[in-house]
Amino acid sequence: MEIKVKLYCPENDSYVELWKIVGEDQYIGRFTYGQKQWVYVCDPLGYCEIDGVISNDITVIVCDQEGTELFRTNNGDGSANFNTPKEEAFARWKSFTEQSLINATVEDQNVLFYVHWATGDPAGKFNDWLLSFKDPDAYPEAKDYQENWLYCMAENIGEPEQLSTYAYLGEELHIERVRCRHKVCGAVWSEYYSGGQFIGTDFDESICGPMYAEGTAKRLAKEAIRTHFAAYENVSVVSKCGPPTAPYYVQHNLRLSEAADYLLNGNFHKDAVDAAVAAEAKKTQFFKCGFRGIEAIRAIYPDCVEDHHFLI
Repeated sequence: MEIKVKLYCPENDSYVELWKIVGEDQYIGRFTYGQKQWVYVCDPLGYCEIDGVISNDITVIVCDQEGTELFRTNNGDGSANFNTPKEEAFARWKSFTEQSLINATVEDQNVLFYVHWATGDPAGKFNDWLLSFKDPDAYPEAKDYQENWLYCMAENIGEPEQLSTYAYLGEELHIERVRCRHKVCGAVWSEYYSGGQFIGTDFDESICGPMYAEGTAKRLAKEAIRTHFAAYENVSVVSKCGPPTAPYYVQHNLRLSEAADYLLNGNFHKDAVDAAVAAEAKKTQFFKCGFRGIEAIRAIYPDCVEDHHFLI
């Protein structure tokens, strides 16, 4: 038995590519995690879930978008293990850069996505560089979210430049360079694409702005606090409250991330962050949580009141 297919949709989050049977309104899939294999799928245009593995004696004929045969595969001999579009794009990029002088910064976008999801702050070498220009003292737009600065304020300079061409499944694809400029701060860089797949960036690290990315600043602040509280995830701080004529002191319990926010006070200028971090590393303004921390606080502030709610 033979099935002629052409690629319909790249792999989804479940590592399933969708392939359309030539001449029919039916689909099969290719599971792309580890050893690739052809599979049956249910709800192909929806969730596209695996519904069984295609037997080894069925030949799957891979075709181009016009339905012309390219090569034959099956699940029994490993021939179904050819590159996905993304794998081919990165393989072609690697081959191209080995023969050129281009030295782009290539970062794992999946890792950056999960770091952003887990911490709330964009991560990565390029993002840190571009966020260094996000100076609220110089640009009103810099007071907006980091994501807007990174993703909503760039423009292309001219047309994409084709650097190389390759064929994949009968289709001609390109390795391209796109020159970009930030519409607010004027920073310029290049982005590289292979077969439409984003690869990486090229930017001048020697030219940077006066700011730390928020995530970087908070990491430096937490590291400074940890020099005094390595085994603690919570610390305490004392704040002065009330009117000048009748002030009083309140102890606040903070998570380590909140303590970093308290230390930085919303100022991510490099000189301010470096000064705050250096001062904290030299002598902490925080106290331990628990009985020992209370003892230390009461020794300095005898009438200090404990606040059981977080300050920030």
